[in-house]
Amino acid sequence: MKSQNLRNVCIELSAILFLAIASGLIAKYVQDFLLFLNEKWRTQAIIICFLPILFFYIIARQLLRPFAASIFTVLIFFILAETNRVKQALTGEPLGWNDISSASNISVMRHYISGEHLFLIALFFSVIALMIKVNQFCAPTKSKALISFSCLVILAPVTFYPYLEKINDPLSQKVKYKLAELGVDYILWNWPDNVRMSGLPLHLIQTSRRDIPPPPTSEEISHFSALKSREKPVAHPPKNVIFILCEACWHDDIYFKKEFAPLDKFSFEKFPAISPVYGGGTVNSSFELLTGLPSQGHLTGIIYQEYASILKDDAAAFPRALRARGYTTIAAHNHYRKFWNRDIINPKLGFDRFIGLEDMNYTGPIWADEDILFSKALDEIKKSKKPGFYYLTTVSTHGSYRFINDFGQSDYSQRLEVSIRRISDFIEKTLEIEPDSAILIIGDHKPALTRFFFENKILPKSLFFETGDRNEDFKFVSRPPREILGEMPAYFYHPDKAKAIEFAKKAANAPFYCLPSLFDEIFVGVDLPSFAFSREVGACSKLNTHDYYENLKIFPNYLYRLSLLN
Repeated sequence: MKSQNLRNVCIELSAILFLAIASGLIAKYVQDFLLFLNEKWRTQAIIICFLPILFFYIIARQLLRPFAASIFTVLIFFILAETNRVKQALTGEPLGWNDISSASNISVMRHYISGEHLFLIALFFSVIALMIKVNQFCAPTKSKALISFSCLVILAPVTFYPYLEKINDPLSQKVKYKLAELGVDYILWNWPDNVRMSGLPLHLIQTSRRDIPPPPTSEEISHFSALKSREKPVAHPPKNVIFILCEACWHDDIYFKKEFAPLDKFSFEKFPAISPVYGGGTVNSSFELLTGLPSQGHLTGIIYQEYASILKDDAAAFPRALRARGYTTIAAHNHYRKFWNRDIINPKLGFDRFIGLEDMNYTGPIWADEDILFSKALDEIKKSKKPGFYYLTTVSTHGSYRFINDFGQSDYSQRLEVSIRRISDFIEKTLEIEPDSAILIIGDHKPALTRFFFENKILPKSLFFETGDRNEDFKFVSRPPREILGEMPAYFYHPDKAKAIEFAKKAANAPFYCLPSLFDEIFVGVDLPSFAFSREVGACSKLNTHDYYENLKIFPNYLYRLSLLN
């Protein structure tokens, strides 16, 4: 009996070893991810990347014998890997969970299937048929089911870690940071690198963690329709509306305030506003400023990345509403067009044109100087005969920041000073061209100066835990209050001083998603359901200043689904 059990264990381990070797060869063939894993923790990272395959194998073992389950799992992985290889070769983007789960992709797939793929599909089903013929199926016993279930329970918290936050958010954060230490992290801004780092199976799990608002009911559709055509046009709207989203541009009453001094000459109204992100994720700030909807609550992660493929081509957003009022709508950013899928998202939000770094004849360092951004914007303003909405996003103050006998603040300060000076020069020239301009300057999020914030008690130490011995290795214990992390300085100018003061007063301490609807109410008056809803329920006039997340619950699922998603 003991020898039989030992034999069974050896067969099981041999099948898993075969599975691991075959999976590694497939991964090496299609993505070469093993070369990109963290050197210090290479073994641990490889094991973690292999866990989703092992998880699937354990499930297959309920009905198949060890080597049959191993072959079946390898074939499934190979089909996914080959699909990923084909997609990446054609589009530059890897396979994502939505490619598998979306029924609309089935009709598209046939255009990319070659004779070789048909052969592989036939081979797959032939192998399955052979397994059935040689009696490879086996009914699960109670003990086998119990052992398998126990193994799955042990593997699940790591294999499906993106879903842990649904159960225990603090634990989820700790697991994420520990995995990052071991060399496995979700590189959500670069999916090709993420596949190379995490492996395709784990990448598919990571990209599957995306909340989709449910289909609306007939009553919700009716209510949404009633929100349309509620615009209240304002007399004499500004000739130009200019939003400048300044990368990591932050100060308080003590730190980095002098870098903003060049703006003092313009009589800006200043107020704080609450960003939805910290240290990165700029486009979630953009999403709120351009749609009037929170980026958290009903959607998941970095929206431009996770929802690019399912965002409607005619999404109901502020740029599209302004275009309907006769404005030319232009977005410009002195970074690469494809970064964060801006080249896909901006047209869907209603921008007539998106000007990226490729359009600026630039050949310098990765974080480009703002001079080329504002030079391009000025050219557009000069030649335009129509009112214009210009949404400008800077990049030169992007982290990380070099430690020069400090925690990065000197490098940040130097870059911030240059960026603000460029903004000041741009505003001066813009107002010479068109004095009737409404200008909002706002930092997208705090800079990634975590150790600096920690040491200077700008953020409470209770929010952090130390993950290593490097200066920057401080992470947040759990989801911190956005009022602490997100408070960002905003500067607003309009030639009508009374209106400017009114806007700054209403916008003070408001989340980013309130700013466009408050601005629109005072200065333009467009037809946009999200704005109409905010006004109807007082979402931005009756804010619960003590609980950021309670405020998010005011916005219903159907408003997202009908405004934005296919």
